[in-house]
Amino acid sequence: MNQNEKRQWATPEFWLVVIMLGALTLLVYIVLHVGVGAADSADLRASDILEYRKSILTIIITAFGAWVGAGAAYFFGRENLRVAAESLLAMRNQSPAERLRHLPIRNIPQRAINWTVKTSDAIGSFYKTLNKRDRWFIPVVDDNGCLEDVLHEDAVWRFIDNQGTGGVIYADLLKKTVADVISFIQKNAEFKDLSHIYVPVKLDDSTGDVHSQMSSKDVYIGIISDEKGKPTNFVTTADIRIALLQLP
Repeated sequence: MNQNEKRQWATPEFWLVVIMLGALTLLVYIVLHVGVGAADSADLRASDILEYRKSILTIIITAFGAWVGAGAAYFFGRENLRVAAESLLAMRNQSPAERLRHLPIRNIPQRAINWTVKTSDAIGSFYKTLNKRDRWFIPVVDDNGCLEDVLHEDAVWRFIDNQGTGGVIYADLLKKTVADVISFIQKNAEFKDLSHIYVPVKLDDSTGDVHSQMSSKDVYIGIISDEKGKPTNFVTTADIRIALLQLP
């Protein structure tokens, strides 16, 4: 607890509650230990005196109970409101990195993965679709539909360019498979950054952590898979930046 928090307790409301509790304690002591004057005589039975003191205590405790309760409720309610307000202000004043750390990926707008390829698929079966705006990356899945790799579209163009200059006939080139493209990339160190261009993401992952992983790997896409490992959606670093700008 810092000095500012300590000073919060030394408020008029707090001392009012303390004084009222002290006064209640003093009055209870007087009623229990001080005689009742002329009424406290041998002619009165002990039960009468006890009943008298009980009645007085009931009145005192009832009155002070309401006052002390009201004072305590006001004081602690005020403190709770102060703490809640400080928490809200602290959240509002968080840095962009802190805000992203508290934001789960499920709250980021996602886009569906509407196409995939297998390693056995021929280039001719999909290469024309790479001209579409949202198909700059190629999700590669196994026979069960589970994600194996994500290739950049340049991997295909680099492979085609390499094979074409090597004298491979165009018709035969289109029969080459995704596996051939992956093998070509793995054998050429200058093109290795065209494969595994993603980070695996879960819906409950922190957006800040995901963004940090993307930055460390120098990639721009996170792939969200279902419980069976099948890719369903993706987010990009651009999506994360847009979501950050839209945060209240």
